[in-house]
Amino acid sequence: MHEQSNYRKDIDGLRAVAVISVVIFHAFPSAIQGGFIGVDIFFVISGFLITGILLDSLNNAKFDLLDFYRRRIRRIFPALTLVFAITLLVGALVLLPSEFALLGKHVARGSIFTSNFVLLNESGYFDTLAESKPLLHLWSLAIEEQFYIAWPILLYLAHKARLRIIYVTLALLVLSFAFGLWQINDNAAKAYFLPHSRFWELLVGASLAAAARENLNSGFMPSSKIQDCLSLAGLCFIVTGLFFISSSSKFPGWIALLPTLGTAFLIASGQHAIVNRSILSNKFAVHIGLISFPLYLWHWPLLSFLRIGFGETPSTAYRMGAVVLAVLLSFLTYNFVEKKIRPLRGSISATVLLITILTFGFLGKWISHEKGFPSRQVDGQIALSGELNHDAFFEYFAKNYHPIPNEKLCADALKGNDHLRCYRSKSDEKISMAIIGDSHGEHIFPAIAKKFNEENVAYFVRDGTPLYDSPSFEPIFEAAASNEAIETIVLATYWNFRIKQLGSVDTFFEKLLITVKRLQNSGKKVIVIYGLPDFEFDPTICKHSRPFFNTSTCSESANRNLQNTNNIQDALSDLQKKLQQPVVLFNLHNYFCDDHLCKMESSGQLLFRDRNHLTIEGSLFIGEQLSAGQ
Repeated sequence: MHEQSNYRKDIDGLRAVAVISVVIFHAFPSAIQGGFIGVDIFFVISGFLITGILLDSLNNAKFDLLDFYRRRIRRIFPALTLVFAITLLVGALVLLPSEFALLGKHVARGSIFTSNFVLLNESGYFDTLAESKPLLHLWSLAIEEQFYIAWPILLYLAHKARLRIIYVTLALLVLSFAFGLWQINDNAAKAYFLPHSRFWELLVGASLAAAARENLNSGFMPSSKIQDCLSLAGLCFIVTGLFFISSSSKFPGWIALLPTLGTAFLIASGQHAIVNRSILSNKFAVHIGLISFPLYLWHWPLLSFLRIGFGETPSTAYRMGAVVLAVLLSFLTYNFVEKKIRPLRGSISATVLLITILTFGFLGKWISHEKGFPSRQVDGQIALSGELNHDAFFEYFAKNYHPIPNEKLCADALKGNDHLRCYRSKSDEKISMAIIGDSHGEHIFPAIAKKFNEENVAYFVRDGTPLYDSPSFEPIFEAAASNEAIETIVLATYWNFRIKQLGSVDTFFEKLLITVKRLQNSGKKVIVIYGLPDFEFDPTICKHSRPFFNTSTCSESANRNLQNTNNIQDALSDLQKKLQQPVVLFNLHNYFCDDHLCKMESSGQLLFRDRNHLTIEGSLFIGEQLSAGQ
């Protein structure tokens, strides 16, 4: 059963391309680095199909907004409700309270299609890993549904005003695209998740639907050669995007034109064009396209629960198994749920589905409000002492250290538990040592305060790279350099991450050389801290034993971390040669790693609260090692 009378098999085939790309990218990201553009393909398809339905109803004087929304409910809610139910059930069995509370929050927001907004607010530095959010993928469904709320009304008003729909569509498309280009330079997360910076992709499809109806009325029909050329160009655009766009690309932006225009070309070329009839219309592609919506819904929670349970990327066999299970569940959902409910007519079925999805929303809200029901016995046993979450870390600072009464330097500091993360070790306002960096400068603060207990140590951190040419750090460096009481500057940052941001080790250390020289010229002693392991697994597997998952390790091979540390060590050695006064280097690697293993714990004490941030106990452990001269 299809929502269009003039059904096109090739568009279901195009849906297959989209969903296969997304699933492969999520399960095996190195196989297709740009597989996430499958979402953009979906956007264009959705804009085309829905706009076509709306325009046909307007042109035939059969426009019924409530009926449109009822059909959307019957299309979307059955599979989504089932996924909510199973995801909450599995979550209740295997998730820790904080994880279950977050899942409840995402169910609540997913039920009213605002997942994109909540994920935008969660995109901070300390946020839970994306792979550990079973309903992360609902952001794209939220954007589509937000579009479907506004677009029918706009089309209706434009039709009543006798405006050319194609012009209205193109004007809104250009505005949305321009906003997205501006937003991506200002805030990439907002450009990715905000609807008005993504609507242009649906409007690409909408403009095709509007143009198709104008061409039909005018009798225009492109030749078969033009259709073939369009379809081949579309295929080339999409394939290029799949293999050349990556997670490091500025996306969406100009480069998002590859999948969107590629999809537009394939749709515009018609079902008889060479790619459409020979590739997209084959039985396998069509069948995958028919189950593409439930497949999109099922695949991510399965992969995410595996990632949570194992605390790291699951083995290839497990990921393959998750994909196969997702296909099976999608087949069952399509044939025994969607096909049974979608043909129903009238308001009763839609009302029942609406009440059901809102009930799950309230259930999710309740789970979130109750903080995931801490009384649930899901953790089996606790193997190590130590806190995992960041709240305990921030509360320790608030109770044991002293806020810095400097409004200018602390005003832009990040917050933790509603406290500005800007402290000093002693109550004396005269600071003698300053740590400048990101959160890796913050978590080393207790260690430095313990090592240099005679000094009044302060820290100034931002979510950025601690270099003089960074706008957020320059005022901090200038203030520290001009403060005669500050004798020592400690530079500490998430080295591996920041180096990747700048593109290369050489670029980073050229900038670091300039920064160190300027500090030394102002009479400051400089300490550089590096070498903290960056683990590939989550510390929850060290602290908790989950049902159905046998994970007891709290260590990993030292090879990867050792290589990263050695690369930075070599670059720092080159830096020393270019300085008249060498910097003091603190290498943290050996406190956690030997030649074979890197460990997250010591003597039954958990030292990390996530993959690369120390607990208070971990920082004090380093302080003890430094004080002992080890």
